[in-house]
Amino acid sequence: MSIPVPCRLLTLLLLAGLISPAVAADPPITATMVGVRTEMAKVITYPGRSWPELFDLTNDPYDLANLAQSPARQALRARMRDGLDRVKHAVNFKIPTAADEVPPEAIDSWINKEPNQ
Repeated sequence: MSIPVPCRLLTLLLLAGLISPAVAADPPITATMVGVRTEMAKVITYPGRSWPELFDLTNDPYDLANLAQSPARQALRARMRDGLDRVKHAVNFKIPTAADEVPPEAIDSWINKEPNQ
């Protein structure tokens, strides 16, 4: 069971960078995700999209604060991204042809829709 969240609230959370467009979409989009996790951090990328997520698992074990855009965390983001690239190379990772293709205009139309639509 899910609790409906007002469109304007989701838009504010999205614009504040607290949720990704995949979460905010109506209906929700299950985006293709690629990531790597260590004991201390986790990075998640969305192929074909610019929605990176970076979490400090030591200080934020519930993934509440996305640090991907934090200037102070860019070195950690780069290290985690390098680690992800090494793993992808080691397993010859290719984005599946069945990966979701959500056109940006679909997300834009949801963000700009009026309440109660």
